[in-house]
Amino acid sequence: MKKNIFTLLLIISTFMFLTACNKKEHTKTDKFDDVTINMSYQTLSSIKMLEMTEETSAVKKLSRVMSESDVAEKEVIDKYLNMMEELLNDNGGFKTVVKKSDKTDYEHLIEITTRNLGNDNIVYSLYYNEKEVKEFQEIDDDEIETTTIKQIEGVAITNDKEYTLEGLITQKNENDETETESKFKIIENDNNYVLVSEEVEQEMNEYEHEYKYIVVNNGKKINEVELEIENENNETSIEVREISKDRKLSYKFKKIEEKGSKFFKIEVKNGTEITKIKVRAILDVNTNTYKYEYKYIKE
Repeated sequence: MKKNIFTLLLIISTFMFLTACNKKEHTKTDKFDDVTINMSYQTLSSIKMLEMTEETSAVKKLSRVMSESDVAEKEVIDKYLNMMEELLNDNGGFKTVVKKSDKTDYEHLIEITTRNLGNDNIVYSLYYNEKEVKEFQEIDDDEIETTTIKQIEGVAITNDKEYTLEGLITQKNENDETETESKFKIIENDNNYVLVSEEVEQEMNEYEHEYKYIVVNNGKKINEVELEIENENNETSIEVREISKDRKLSYKFKKIEEKGSKFFKIEVKNGTEITKIKVRAILDVNTNTYKYEYKYIKE
């Protein structure tokens, strides 16, 4: 009898151990669940959007059919690649460090470090204040939903250039489910700014981040873009969708390494047409600048 009980306990213990290991193996970690990293991402990506407006609008460039002008397509991808280089470098994109603020007007400081094509570090200093403007609870069938709204005000500084940051972060908590929404405005000046909003859905170990950008240049909206972050098999990819009434156009970027060389793997969707491209950066020793080499993949 004792032997049977011992065997039964052993079976139960083994089952519990394997179940725990299985859960641990399939647990996904969501680094963008960290509020400071998420805010850093939105600030950094919005600044890159503003830098892109110095060139011709991507929407205008892509008004032509892809097969008619590879040059226009490459010019657009080049601009996004410059942005993705910082957002996807080292399969993480950037590093954030919370520091003591050295500005008396701001309580918090996040130092964001990323790298460009030449592997040079680029530092963004994000100073900000936050205050809770509202918190309330709703009770429905013994389930309590708590909503917290925080206001963000600050500045982002990089290469001696300063951008103003304004935003709201809303978090809803109910049992094991958390839903976060944020809205930010990153301002270069009164006529040049980016509005970015984010929606996050999280249930147990599943999560999805989607960012929507409206880019305003010289007082006029010139671009509307959606970015979606995917994390699969511990690899990060970013899908970019240009919003237009006449066209469904998207790019999916993933940074890969093959035989010691780093590439971008890009999947371009234009309606039902799909184009796959490998792109690598090559250093021009004469000008000490980088250019992209394109290789179209035929399947």
